[in-house]
Amino acid sequence: MSESKNKALDPEELVEFAAPLDLTGSRRDILLAVNGETVRVRRGSTVRLKRKFLEVWENANAQAQAARDAMDEAQERGKAPGLEL
Repeated sequence: MSESKNKALDPEELVEFAAPLDLTGSRRDILLAVNGETVRVRRGSTVRLKRKFLEVWENANAQAQAARDAMDEAQERGKAPGLEL
């Protein structure tokens, strides 16, 4: 594996992250934790943080979206007519 690929996957590498505003309008800070190490990110700001924290953020959002999708699908299935006897 080339050195550039190793660096791209380095969890300690600093990357830029633009912390989005909360959909509710809350400006509550974002807390991210990996193996006992935590960071606080101010919403609406662009910061540099370790890649491992960005991965936590991305994974949490992907899981939250999957949960919303599953709830929407279950709700749609609940609207379908039942079996006719």
